[in-house]
Amino acid sequence: MEQSRSVAVTPIGMVAVVAHDAGGAEILSSWLRRHMTKGVAVLGGPATKIFNGKIPDVARLDLVDAIRQCDWVLVGTGNSDFEYAAIVEARKAGLYVIAFLDHWTSYERRFTRAGNMLLPDEIWVGDQEALRLVRRLFPDLTSAYVPNPYWEDALDQFNNLDIDCEETALLFVSSNIDDHYLTKPDGFSDHWLLTQIIDFFEKSKTLPAIHSVTARKHPSESKSKYANIRCPGVDIQQDLGCDLIQSIARHKFIAGHNSMGQVIGKLCGRRAINFLIDSYCDEQIPRKYVDEVVFLSGSTL
Repeated sequence: MEQSRSVAVTPIGMVAVVAHDAGGAEILSSWLRRHMTKGVAVLGGPATKIFNGKIPDVARLDLVDAIRQCDWVLVGTGNSDFEYAAIVEARKAGLYVIAFLDHWTSYERRFTRAGNMLLPDEIWVGDQEALRLVRRLFPDLTSAYVPNPYWEDALDQFNNLDIDCEETALLFVSSNIDDHYLTKPDGFSDHWLLTQIIDFFEKSKTLPAIHSVTARKHPSESKSKYANIRCPGVDIQQDLGCDLIQSIARHKFIAGHNSMGQVIGKLCGRRAINFLIDSYCDEQIPRKYVDEVVFLSGSTL
């Protein structure tokens, strides 16, 4: 097959869609619903709830049965071994494997376990920036652009909402720094980040004072993780009842650390601010997908 395509070509036959982590699950569930491709789902972790909400009627199988019955495999990519194992088993069975990358970071790490890298037959990405990154890192691998189906769903939903936006409200979208980074500066945590974001707004001379903060947990975090955070003069609440798009609609500002929630917020017309550590060589969301990047001083850790 050719090494690059301007658009993806969907393989013929039944697909086994394998998802575990939330980012990939959002994309794969939206893709499957939009394309109405004949297939089954192999799900674990946060992906189960996401698929239940978007395509509850799709057939569910375990990985062994799915590989036995299907003609090709489409997997998400994340930090869990669930999706990686699907690549391993599909390659053993001789099935064509496509991985859909949902972000712009840690591409090589997603396909590496115990120092060994195992790549799929093809990689799909949802935007041109990601396509450039994939082709630079994996020049010999077939890669293709697929208009991000999750973004399309998010914008459709947002445009159909009638929710008032609170001009002094901030939505913090967690990326679960505590668990998702193999290495990070000492003291760099989700709780620390949230307090630094609030402090940044309080000291800003160009941004309005924030009167309320909503902490939206990452799907892999516990419901109680942000229950006890307090900050004088700021009402901090947990966001447990609404889906992401409804939450974004209610808030003027969306802040976090390399979260897709910030990107969705910008796409929906909210102001997205990405907070990074100035002394930490971290990959980041491309600048075009957020309104502002703030580097926090490592000396405050």
